Amino acid sequence: MDTTLDLETERLRIRPFTMKDVEELHEIIGDPAVMRFIPAGPSPNIDVTKEVLENVLRHQEAHGYSIWAVTDKFTGKMLGDCGLFLLDGVGPEIEINYHLAVEHWGHGYATEAAAECIRYGFEDLGLERIIGLTDPQHVASQRVLEKNGMRLEGIKKSYNKKLAVYSISRSHFDELRGPGHEYIKELSEIDSFPG
Repeated sequence: MDTTLDLETERLRIRPFTMKDVEELHEIIGDPAVMRFIPAGPSPNIDVTKEVLENVLRHQEAHGYSIWAVTDKFTGKMLGDCGLFLLDGVGPEIEINYHLAVEHWGHGYATEAAAECIRYGFEDLGLERIIGLTDPQHVASQRVLEKNGMRLEGIKKSYNKKLAVYSISRSHFDELRGPGHEYIKELSEIDSFPG
């Protein structure tokens, strides 16, 4: 497993999970408010969260990327998670995922973390396309994807639920990063966090 990944943004550090993170992760993904729009719902207990984390670590080992811990760059406190994962665990599409603890909603952390993970996907992993799935009613999550240059493709059934599918290609990402374009717009103006 690649434990050397250590991404940084202005305010965040994004690093691989370890099994030592299971309790902090459970506080986040066990919260019904955080998981309200997620098809699987909240993790019912620490044992299920442990299984989730083991799956995340297996994905990292097998593919070189996964869902990662998002921490405060200055305090080290875990704020949530963000990363890239094969759609439904099998692909071939690769999706961006993110969850933040409720107390960290509304500060633009999701947009900032997603931007860095998308950048890593294109620039370091050489991906050609990244998708984002969200509940059609989840406006805040849609805003995170849109602020990162993703465009709505339509609605499709995935994870046994009809979800809005957003995507960004490598060429579109390169255009947005070019001169005269502002990649992340209105970074801190998210009024509720995408769960």
